[in-house]
Amino acid sequence: MPSRDRRLSLAIIGAGPRALAAIEALADRLDGTPRRLDLVIFDPHSPPATGPNFDPAADPLELLNLPLRAVDLPLARGGFPPFADWLATTDAGPAADFAADDFPPRACLGAYLSARWRHLEDRLLGAGHSLSLHPLPVTRLLPCASGWMAATPDGTLGPYSEVLLNLGQPQSRPDAQTRRWARHAAQHGLALLPVYPTASLRQAVPDWRNLTVAIRGLGLSTFDAVRALTLGCGGRMRGGRYERSGAEPRIVPFSLDGRPPAPKPETAELDEAFAPSDAARADFRQALHDCCAGGGDPELRPLRRALAPMAEAVLAARGASAGVLQPDRWLELELDAPGSPENDDALDFLKSTLDMAMGQTAPSTGFVIGQIWRHLQPDLREIFFDLAPAPPIASALIALDEGLKRYSYGPPVRAAQELLALVEAGVVTLRATADPDIGLTPQGWCLDPDGGAPVLADVLLDAVLPGPDLDRLAEPLLVDLLAADLLAPMGEGLGLNLGRDAQALSADGSPMRGLSVLGRMTTGRTIAVDSIHDCFGPATRAWADRLACD
Repeated sequence: MPSRDRRLSLAIIGAGPRALAAIEALADRLDGTPRRLDLVIFDPHSPPATGPNFDPAADPLELLNLPLRAVDLPLARGGFPPFADWLATTDAGPAADFAADDFPPRACLGAYLSARWRHLEDRLLGAGHSLSLHPLPVTRLLPCASGWMAATPDGTLGPYSEVLLNLGQPQSRPDAQTRRWARHAAQHGLALLPVYPTASLRQAVPDWRNLTVAIRGLGLSTFDAVRALTLGCGGRMRGGRYERSGAEPRIVPFSLDGRPPAPKPETAELDEAFAPSDAARADFRQALHDCCAGGGDPELRPLRRALAPMAEAVLAARGASAGVLQPDRWLELELDAPGSPENDDALDFLKSTLDMAMGQTAPSTGFVIGQIWRHLQPDLREIFFDLAPAPPIASALIALDEGLKRYSYGPPVRAAQELLALVEAGVVTLRATADPDIGLTPQGWCLDPDGGAPVLADVLLDAVLPGPDLDRLAEPLLVDLLAADLLAPMGEGLGLNLGRDAQALSADGSPMRGLSVLGRMTTGRTIAVDSIHDCFGPATRAWADRLACD
């Protein structure tokens, strides 16, 4: 590593929002020091800082899963405004029309991140740092005496004394089911497509008129796909009812548990009822310490003891019925098998949680725990990262967090209302949602639900993103580093093994000098990495601290 009075040659591979946060954090720490950066960024996607998920040119029907009031990204030095303030003053489209409780399009946040990146570029160049962008993938990293060389389709570049891997969603091999479906689609000339980019769905949908489109998955990606296939092809919502354009296909989503995610509370006032007090938050933080300390507790009993009284207080205040499942028992069931505390079918779950989100009925135990958990996400990320729990504890906490996403990562009320209107209009059917048997025919895919009539789908869309499963990894750069033992897994089902400051650890546990990793593939060392707020979270700050002080 160069001394502090020399320039630091830094390559960042992947220029999404996390790269913006990392460079901002590092620039803050280098202010007032003689250290200067020679910064090189590799990413085929443009513009920087947005990534595919927040492309400013994305379909405006793709909404954030956060209301405007909750997009409170940490700010760097230099005076760039918060998201809500920037929206209120920008002349880029109808941005000023969003209220605090609205869920803006993801493209709006992408435009903000892009503008914030341009501001950062000016700041870097004005402080004497250098910056270059290469719209190229890096296929291999090669260690050398002075750091790392980066192999690209245009040749090998470098050396770089520091490299940050920030790859977002790396390529993964399809699972056995998807491979079987792909062979079937190729053999019979059928359409099998990923949900994103949804613009491609809108181009294809004229050919799907009167066809049946099945969607694998019932998460937030499916809401985007459904909007693209309905509102995106001329349908309209009027007075709470859906008016067909005549171009829509029939839509049949399905998933393992068959339930859509619950919408978030509609307003800040309703949401405030689920916010833990300072004392309750302190109890939660202590419980996390107790779960992770020493040998830890894979059954997370301290966490259950902290969450249960919070949920009991909200249930009592919101007038829950005496027969509601007690929070401790609900958590016990959830930890044993995520999703098992509920037994509603998809339509009943959609209707009941929509009423809860609008404050029209008392919330269920699961709804309450899920909203409390959402409010505690910053504490969860911070304490998890600081304590670095052992793999069994990390796996238990990640499983709980993933299961509770059906509440904590829910869509806006408006999206849930639209889905219900589409069901009532007969455009979407939820009768084959719960883990149907899927048979293959020359005409398509036959979804055979338990106890219901089969549904023949002509088209299949995949809305399920693979998790950080290193066994299925197909990203050439990461596969090569793992094969060379320069990167190593943390544990079964978890991501890469990292040090406290995001520095990569090799197969023998030793730090890989000059190589760091942030993002989805760090799950296990970090938690809740899919949130935009995690891009600006403790792992990013720790990385910047190390580089500034090294």
